[in-house]
Amino acid sequence: MTDDKKRIESVESEISWSTPRPSDAPSKVPQSTTPKLWSALAVAQGQFPDIEKRRQAHVPGRQGSKGYSYKYADLADVIKAVAPILSANGLGFVQEVSADEVITTVFHQSGETFTARYPMRPMGFNKMDSAQGLQAAAHASKRYALQAALGISAEESIEGDPTSRRGGYKVDVDFLNEDGQIVMVKGQEMLAPDADRQARASAAAKGIIAQFEDAKTARGVNGAWERNEPIIERLRESYPDDYQNVLDAFTHNVNKATDAKPGA
Repeated sequence: MTDDKKRIESVESEISWSTPRPSDAPSKVPQSTTPKLWSALAVAQGQFPDIEKRRQAHVPGRQGSKGYSYKYADLADVIKAVAPILSANGLGFVQEVSADEVITTVFHQSGETFTARYPMRPMGFNKMDSAQGLQAAAHASKRYALQAALGISAEESIEGDPTSRRGGYKVDVDFLNEDGQIVMVKGQEMLAPDADRQARASAAAKGIIAQFEDAKTARGVNGAWERNEPIIERLRESYPDDYQNVLDAFTHNVNKATDAKPGA
């Protein structure tokens, strides 16, 4: 195993919390134009074994909150478990990595295919250079994407665990914190007293984007995302357009900073 591979696997525990989990990923709804593929996949799903979770990730808490841990199966273990069964049913898959997503294509020997897209966000620049951070994010995202595409789970669930909330505070759908105060971010424009929740969300998104643009390095852009993680999570859950604007700005500014100063 190369040193780079070891570094990538050793930091997955630090980046996996920031990568959307399989249930979060948008996927293509099965179409009746691929009946042979879906029939074969249904058979394969009934034959997939329980995948041993041999690795453990620890996610540190933010702002004094308690961190949490969970067990998972590495990408290599997932592929080792499912590839022979897929092949026996005339199925296979390929995965492509772009700047901000993993594209998984599942194919059948008949020529039928379906494609699922899974978002990717590079993390871990504080421990690795930008190229290694992108590799690590791709590794984690490919694992989540493959699970989502095949309908399997190879990690412990953290749903409902209050310690899994990032940032140590919550933001409700009205953009109020637990004390009932309007949530605002650094760089955000002032709001009118009667601003509705959509206006609050959009103003927060613009403030976060301004932080990305003010950052001089990829590490700085990444730090801005981490500081605003609970707010970004609320945008993702309830305000998809504003979330997409934040995600696009994040990707653009990381790439810009990386191009300007390799290894930032």
